[in-house]
Amino acid sequence: MRRELKEVNPDRVVYGCSSHLQNLFGDDLTPTEITKQVVEVDKYFRNHHRASALLGEYSSQGAAR
Repeated sequence: MRRELKEVNPDRVVYGCSSHLQNLFGDDLTPTEITKQVVEVDKYFRNHHRASALLGEYSSQGAAR
């Protein structure tokens, strides 16, 4: 659709999906090592029931403030 709009109106500037573009920029700007560490922390809380429950309690207390 974007290509067709550009063909019909060559003077018009046509952008793609902003969310997709931001995701691509994020991949380019975030170091791989940081991404791996964030994934490890996420896995820990997802796979350990007690830690996940404590985190949920903590975050719900912060929302109540």
